Amino acid sequence: MKLRTAAAWAFLVPLVGFAVRNQEAGREAIGPKTILELQPYRETSNLRVQGKQGQAGTVTLVNLNPRINAWYLLDLKWDGGGGERLITWRTQTRAGGR
Repeated sequence: MKLRTAAAWAFLVPLVGFAVRNQEAGREAIGPKTILELQPYRETSNLRVQGKQGQAGTVTLVNLNPRINAWYLLDLKWDGGGGERLITWRTQTRAGGR
């Protein structure tokens, strides 16, 4: 099941408020870091979803840099395994971020 960008935004943005989490521990850890760990101010939101076949899953939207508000990751993970990751960005932003 492919999740399209427009459809994802249509149901995620109005329903999900961003929650800022404390990510200092991950940033301060010694060793190699993932792209997510290198973004200390990222905002993550989760939403439970149900697919066409009745399978349950979780959609996670990550705003990699809320001040710039231009780069996002959208993960879809089904409870029984499988899923997809979509990386998207805005090509134009307003001065000053949001």
